[in-house]
Amino acid sequence: MVQAVLDLADSSVGTTVQLERACRLFAGFFEVAAAGGLLADEHADPFAVAGTSPAARRLVLAELESVPGPGRDTLRSRRPVPHTVLDHPIARVRWPGWVAAALAAGFAAAAAVPIGQGNQPVAAIVLLRDVPAPIDLDVQPTLGALSAAAAGLIAGRRLECQERTIAQLHHALTSRIRIEQAKGILAERHGIGVADAFTLLRTHARSHRMKLADLAGRIIDGDRPRLTAGPG
Repeated sequence: MVQAVLDLADSSVGTTVQLERACRLFAGFFEVAAAGGLLADEHADPFAVAGTSPAARRLVLAELESVPGPGRDTLRSRRPVPHTVLDHPIARVRWPGWVAAALAAGFAAAAAVPIGQGNQPVAAIVLLRDVPAPIDLDVQPTLGALSAAAAGLIAGRRLECQERTIAQLHHALTSRIRIEQAKGILAERHGIGVADAFTLLRTHARSHRMKLADLAGRIIDGDRPRLTAGPG
């Protein structure tokens, strides 16, 4: 995944190649089977695609050709499309043709995130999982930092320096790793599943106005805060 960060920071290639590299980075970050990307114009209309596999590319290509799907939805709303089980009736009604194609390709779940800075998305990344296990998008502000850095590079905008961009991406990945480690520690400590461990972690961070990664770091360092489940 570190190599994916360095590849994305290489500004010598075109935007479509950068989009493919962003797809690989996000696929690794979220530990999904594949990812597809849609480049968008200033009106949030897609005009180019990329993917980590032929199947992923075919699915975003269908969206480029006006088939409703999660990528188009996230570009229009400028918000993430949360984890969706594709065999669920709601998904079949929402994206009938796209879901049929995704299921036929062997995918069981999907989510999508907008890639942009401010309110203007420059791309959407569609995350694809071959099992219905949740795709956890609730990793703000880590996801925001990752998306903003990727957006600047995909759009070809110069940041203050390349080192700053690499630092942003490394920080996002490091935060994700710390959160995953803390989830494992809490799951073992309390005898619960990792999903419940994340709920405890997130609830405590929100109620104490802490950054999720900072709380995770304290737990990794041996701190044992009194964590209680509550409203998310």
